[in-house]
Amino acid sequence: MTRALLIHNPAAGMRSHRWELRRAVAHLERHGWRVTCRETERPGDTTAWAREAAEAGYDVVIAAGGDGTIGQVVQGLAGSDTALGILPMGSGNVLARDLGLPKPSPLRPFALEEAAQMLLDSVPRRIDLGLANGHHFLSWAGVGLDAEIVKGVESQPRVKRGLGPIAFVVFAALTLRTYVGTRATVLIDGRRVSRRLILALVSNIELYGRYFHIAPSARLDDGLLEVCCFHGQGIPTTLYHAITVLLRRHIGNPQVSYYQARRVEIETAQPLPVHLDAEPFGTTPVTIEVVPQALTLLLPPTLAAERFTT
Repeated sequence: MTRALLIHNPAAGMRSHRWELRRAVAHLERHGWRVTCRETERPGDTTAWAREAAEAGYDVVIAAGGDGTIGQVVQGLAGSDTALGILPMGSGNVLARDLGLPKPSPLRPFALEEAAQMLLDSVPRRIDLGLANGHHFLSWAGVGLDAEIVKGVESQPRVKRGLGPIAFVVFAALTLRTYVGTRATVLIDGRRVSRRLILALVSNIELYGRYFHIAPSARLDDGLLEVCCFHGQGIPTTLYHAITVLLRRHIGNPQVSYYQARRVEIETAQPLPVHLDAEPFGTTPVTIEVVPQALTLLLPPTLAAERFTT
């Protein structure tokens, strides 16, 4: 029997999915899983409960929420043998989209039950994590523009819940009016890049922001992180970068530095905000490194081969 702890963030997403979640849990239990459900009430619950579950020998911790909830579970599970499962219920769900997991919507009311079936059929794979100033992340660490947008969205939870992904578009428009970036020094496995920085993204997965295939060579088990630095300043340059990423033509652009690395150090002339898995995480300076084989992730069997080197 699989013993699982499900951690639900009721603030995730644009609407309540409690009835869909109950159906998903019932589906797991009909197939032999024993599921304990806990609903977060205060900051820190998710990470603490995930860590307690790992110490208690649970087989799986299921993150029922968005990218931020997943990141908090990862912080509690890193280095343990307890696997991470995902039921996508957040506003963005970028990692779930990258993994091919269905997200509930009015047109897809049984998506969580479909995701639960994927957990039953899943392939456990050991994956790498990132570590930024001592804090683990699964998907990305962002420095600069996107972290400023994340900080604005997270400061207005009612707006985020009401608008969902559109909230990020609104705050992006507001942020672009005044954001100029700053001079930065980025050490990539000891190689120095000193230029004006709009955004630096250190990624463990290919997809970013739902539609941006920003790190096409990313693999979850290669012992490397993808580093993408966008240089320049001003709204025209920033919009140009966004278009080239959408068209998947950013790699090779002289205004973009793209590397694979084990360790990245970022120092800036003025402090820039940082986010980890779409959660604000202070400001620069920041040191980011890969932690190989640090977490077991339950993956849909059709996806397992696509995201791994072997």
